[in-house]
Amino acid sequence: MSYARKTADTASISKLAVFVITTASAVSFVRVLFEVGVIIPNELPIIAVPIGAVILIMTLTCVALFYLINKESSKKEAMPEPDNPAQFKSALIFGLLYGFILLAVAFTKETFGNNALYIVSIISGLTDVDAITLSLSQLIKEGSLKATFGWRLILLAGLSNMVFKGVMAIVLGAKELAKWIVISFGIIVTAGLLIMWLWPESWYF
Repeated sequence: MSYARKTADTASISKLAVFVITTASAVSFVRVLFEVGVIIPNELPIIAVPIGAVILIMTLTCVALFYLINKESSKKEAMPEPDNPAQFKSALIFGLLYGFILLAVAFTKETFGNNALYIVSIISGLTDVDAITLSLSQLIKEGSLKATFGWRLILLAGLSNMVFKGVMAIVLGAKELAKWIVISFGIIVTAGLLIMWLWPESWYF
């Protein structure tokens, strides 16, 4: 979010900030696939194809933003260095969050059924995609959750996280940043929801 705050003082770098934020979001989806591959490699083909389609859309969005950035002859501004996420406090919070989400997912599934997991994914994804991804992957590994349903929950968590980051960027950044966040994130989230809804279960390799 340091990139969003930077645009509040320098609106001319809004497109660059959106490019950085969108690229970071795309990388987080790639990281999700890596985590899934480590825990449930046999199910990766089922999960990788639809989520990979979302990553492709994000990549195309980044390419379009990069083109727009280069097309403009605006003054270059230095972007702030991102904070180091590898801190003890962050690791401790993640561990606690992972344990809580694992219990919440198991309890929700047992009490309310699979459909209630959509709510858990949305809420959990707001703050951390990795924890809910690991929790759902563990359930798939144990056979408690089908991979064809699990990838939808993982994708939903990722989209929820994007929406949260987008809202925060809009609040902290300039009006120009808000416009481009709405456009780029709107395209990605809409496409992601359509993939969740329309993707045939037989489309995997």
